[in-house]
Amino acid sequence: MHQYNKKMIIRALALAPIPLLSISALGIIIFNAEFNLYSVAVIFLAHFLFYLLFYGLLVIPFAYITSYFLVRKNRLNLMSIFICATVIWILISPITRLIFVGSFPSPWWHIYKIYSFYLMILFNSFCYWLGLEWLRRKQIG
Repeated sequence: MHQYNKKMIIRALALAPIPLLSISALGIIIFNAEFNLYSVAVIFLAHFLFYLLFYGLLVIPFAYITSYFLVRKNRLNLMSIFICATVIWILISPITRLIFVGSFPSPWWHIYKIYSFYLMILFNSFCYWLGLEWLRRKQIG
């Protein structure tokens, strides 16, 4: 028997980036001192659209395929999630660079030298794993 089912994987993938997006939105609101309701709504709407367009269309399909394959082999754990998330980011980052910036940096491998992205990958991966564990325990209990 598999430790996670399809529904748990999809739910955990959908919920994983919400803590990081919330922290990012709150950081923008606090650092820019934009406390009126309109600015807060625009910032959260922009983060939600980014979530839907980038994460929902590009990341979730790849992450679901790799997670489902790893579940079938009983190898979906925290370390495999970290590794798969990093590989997915390495594959998707040139696409997102072209979408948001329109070009590559002069030496193209400088895309991968932004170390804060690695921290965001690890945080999202950890949130994904926590979501999987929470949903599994919720199903058992």
